[in-house]
Amino acid sequence: MAVKTETGSRVARLAWVYKRRPFLTFYLLTLAISWSFWIPAAVSYQALVPFWPSTLFLIAGAFGPSLSAIVLTAMDGGRTAVRGLFGGLLKWRVGVRWYLVALLSPAALCFSAIALHVLFGGAAPRLYSPVPWYLLPAYFLLVLLFVGPMTEEIGWRWYALPRLQAGRSALLASLILGSSWALWHLPLAWTGETSWPGLPFPLFALAIIALAILFTWAYNGTGEACRLCCCSTPRSTSP
Repeated sequence: MAVKTETGSRVARLAWVYKRRPFLTFYLLTLAISWSFWIPAAVSYQALVPFWPSTLFLIAGAFGPSLSAIVLTAMDGGRTAVRGLFGGLLKWRVGVRWYLVALLSPAALCFSAIALHVLFGGAAPRLYSPVPWYLLPAYFLLVLLFVGPMTEEIGWRWYALPRLQAGRSALLASLILGSSWALWHLPLAWTGETSWPGLPFPLFALAIIALAILFTWAYNGTGEACRLCCCSTPRSTSP
């Protein structure tokens, strides 16, 4: 009986913290999930110690934001709330300019960051295609579902952004989210598995913050059609 009472008390405290600081709760849970997979992979990479499940760990950690969003939404409102969380998945009818923003802006920011890196004396990263050109559509879909966008955008845009914009300007919400999004990638900087390998982490972080501002603009301009963001996160369009 005492165990049940203690467990109930912990759940109540967690619910209290979540109600008062929903984004902070989401972010700490996201870091706990993602970094528990990514830090061992990063240590293995830096120590040059073979770690056979490192690829699986990198993929599993990418699901941290979306998994956190689903868990917290279910805790807050049950199945109905979880279904509502995925509502943006059905919104495709938006103006052509928003598709252009979603598909072209990440590549433009990527090349801009690379240009700055080279301008200040850095080595130009090698551009290559990971698969033959005729497999690019299938590769894009694979990355969309299992490596980047769908693993994290449910958390960043669908869950976190609306809560950050409550009582804040869109710009301030974007800066907070962008900084948090960039920091989330930090363990990957030690594995060479960021969206744009070879780019110094500070430039990568600035590009991520710029993307967050663009995505907030698209999110607000399309009536929360977040699927656009899922089709245009850095992994999907990086060179």
